Amino acid sequence: MAAVKRLGFTTDDSSGNFNRYIDTKSAKDFPAVADLMLSALHDVFGVRGLDLTWGDVPLTPELQGVPSVCVPIG
Repeated sequence: MAAVKRLGFTTDDSSGNFNRYIDTKSAKDFPAVADLMLSALHDVFGVRGLDLTWGDVPLTPELQGVPSVCVPIG
């Protein structure tokens, strides 16, 4: 629960899950969302050594062909 709270999620699970809403005004905000998702997997669930792949980005054409930059956590 400490990791959930530290990452800014609500700790009220009365709706069945912990929530955190992030306003993304443009695709430039997406890396922060991705960092949060990866941090949650690492800090909350203990996931280590992910091999992530992705395909096209149809809703954000400005990101087509842009390589991902994932900062190692640990």
